[in-house]
Amino acid sequence: MVKEKVKKFLRENEDKENAVFEKRIVATDYYLYGIKTPLLDQFAKGLVKEGVEFADLPLDSYEEVAIAGFALAKMKISPCEKIKYFDRLIKYFDNWAHCDMIVSRLKGLESEKEYFVGLLSREGEFEKRVGIIYLMSFCLKTDLKRVIEKVLSVNDEAYYVKMAQAWTIANAGVIDFEYIYGILPTISDKFLRNKSISKMCDSFRITSEQKEKLRKLRLK
Repeated sequence: MVKEKVKKFLRENEDKENAVFEKRIVATDYYLYGIKTPLLDQFAKGLVKEGVEFADLPLDSYEEVAIAGFALAKMKISPCEKIKYFDRLIKYFDNWAHCDMIVSRLKGLESEKEYFVGLLSREGEFEKRVGIIYLMSFCLKTDLKRVIEKVLSVNDEAYYVKMAQAWTIANAGVIDFEYIYGILPTISDKFLRNKSISKMCDSFRITSEQKEKLRKLRLK
């Protein structure tokens, strides 16, 4: 019944023009219906209100994985149980968007932080990205130095892992510029150091003087 309802929603709201656009920015093997995120989120909210069970949600398309993640984030279940279901769902992530959209909604899981730290040691590119994005989103402001230590300990050449690392370092630089400025020279990976600097220089919260100092740390 739930699967039929989800499939019907997808068929009725398919936006092929937007799907073409999304395929340019999201590399995924899933079928894309092109349904915009706010509509997916609203639909997931309705499912939760109706008492949907996570196990009944289909995971056959890009949007279905997103709906399942959005619904799981809204379910009134214990953090431990939520992580149990999330650990099943994460195996369906094959792109950066699933990681970022779903993880940003996972509030109230402070007691399960070590689960996300553990993801940094897993083999999968997107499992590592999830771990980094979670720490950046929910732990950086309160435990910046430990988060940076953990994030920099990840040794992986995968593009979306390194981009998540750079994003975290850049956000940390906005919070504590002097600390990150001191850390950057210790980063020997050219891509990671330069991308972190570029992201910091793109921020309006970094002053012109600070940007000038950062540019001198670029690796050539």
